[in-house]
Amino acid sequence: MAIAMEYVMNYERERGWIPTDVSQLRDGCGFDILSVEDREDDSNNVLVRRIEVKGRADFNQDICLTNNEWRRAQQLGDSYWLYVVWGCKTNAPQLITIQNPVVALAGNVKEVKQVTRYIIGGSTLAQYHSG
Repeated sequence: MAIAMEYVMNYERERGWIPTDVSQLRDGCGFDILSVEDREDDSNNVLVRRIEVKGRADFNQDICLTNNEWRRAQQLGDSYWLYVVWGCKTNAPQLITIQNPVVALAGNVKEVKQVTRYIIGGSTLAQYHSG
């Protein structure tokens, strides 16, 4: 992950953006880098990218987004970017950038349901009552 983060930070700087690594804050923001363009647009709005970074050692590997990352992508829309760095362990990494991944990847995302707990009903428990 450190290789991917460094790669993306350098990529943003080379394009005239000012990236800040916010991943260490562990504040639940749902992205790793807050990048601000070093200029304002015609409406005097500061342009911001909220970037989730995923790095993979090899090429053509799957990535996973957490529920929080996906939810934040839904909320933040076009200001949310997914950057995937393939080939982090090679001499020639490849960067994939996807703006608003919820819209861009619609229909190509698989939701994975995970068991977080098991519920045992009271009527079932009552069968074991030894009184």
